[in-house]
Amino acid sequence: MAETMYDVAIVGSGPAGYTAAIRGGQLGLVEETRGLLERYGPVKALDALGYKQAMAVARGEMSEAEAIQATQQGHRNYAKRQLTWFRREPEVRWIAGFGDDAETARVAMEWVGESLSI
Repeated sequence: MAETMYDVAIVGSGPAGYTAAIRGGQLGLVEETRGLLERYGPVKALDALGYKQAMAVARGEMSEAEAIQATQQGHRNYAKRQLTWFRREPEVRWIAGFGDDAETARVAMEWVGESLSI
């Protein structure tokens, strides 16, 4: 990592033995996408992962089940690219767990405090 004039602590989190799982779902995304399309037209933001598949459902080009499968696969691919990127960074301290878990958050805050001498 490049030298900076600031103290930086980088913490990465993910489930132990990383498995690319999608937490959450697609509830209402097709309806939301239809509303956004009506309001703003075919803007670039609707090409984003999830919205692109919802647009295909809205246009009748893909079933909802196919869209969900394609979106989940896209998220897994994206997460894998992110992990590949961040694992190359030697300064990242990894914690097994999600950031919304109390113990994971506690450990992360402890590490940040140690790193930044807080």
